[in-house]
Amino acid sequence: MLEGAAVQVVKRMWHACLDGVRLVSDRQPTQLRVDEHTSGTPAIWLHPDGSSMAWIIVDIGERDWSKLAYQFGHECGHVFANSWQPDAKPAPPCQWLEEAMVEAFSLRGRQITDWTQSRDSKRSQKPAIQRVVKQVLGRQVALH
Repeated sequence: MLEGAAVQVVKRMWHACLDGVRLVSDRQPTQLRVDEHTSGTPAIWLHPDGSSMAWIIVDIGERDWSKLAYQFGHECGHVFANSWQPDAKPAPPCQWLEEAMVEAFSLRGRQITDWTQSRDSKRSQKPAIQRVVKQVLGRQVALH
């Protein structure tokens, strides 16, 4: 990994997802930790130590910035939804609503973030992300 590159991606997504968003919950974490694991799925680690730190786990490959942006944005959405504490157990019938919200959260961040500035990307991810956003919005409009 390039020194500091993952931190830059996480910071860009954090700002893209949360700039202009007012957090009003009294259950928001005071700290955020992001760990990269070499196997397994991205997740929020529901650690029972009583700390007020949200812990995001991502699983990415070398210089896989778009995947990191997606995974971080998605898991950050779960933190935003207060699903970061040990007692967080999303379940039907409302789990689908949280999953839809965190997908929108991730898409918002990736759409706002200008990936064309990434010097490690051989081609821009922005057109592909914009196509996905249009497809998702198109399905939402079709449902109404």
